[in-house]
Amino acid sequence: MAKRILIVEDDENLGKILGGRLRAAGFDVRWVPDAISAVGHAVEFKPRLIILDLMLPGGDGLGVLRHLNASVYTNLIPVMVLTGREEEDWKRQALSLGVVAYVLKPYDAKYVVEEAKKILNCPGQFSKELL
Repeated sequence: MAKRILIVEDDENLGKILGGRLRAAGFDVRWVPDAISAVGHAVEFKPRLIILDLMLPGGDGLGVLRHLNASVYTNLIPVMVLTGREEEDWKRQALSLGVVAYVLKPYDAKYVVEEAKKILNCPGQFSKELL
């Protein structure tokens, strides 16, 4: 069974391109475009990794992180942030909420795929170990 990754990204083109790269690497991928549906999809899809944009319709990624951390169904899922937010305050907040990787846009999709592989193959090296 392929490892599942949930992409939460409002830019459909970025979501499709990254999703295609991750599928080509053997992952089962679902894409959602907004903060409102992110947590519900995480509970239903049961991903092993969430790739999260911080600027989303219906709320920001930091709010999504808080909801993920508050749920017993999602609080152990590692989260990689992909964002255009370069401000140290945003990065500090995201890391304090348990983000395992903070990647700035524009990003290299190949790099993101490699980071996803590292996170999913070595979960003990990251702050949220899956059972």
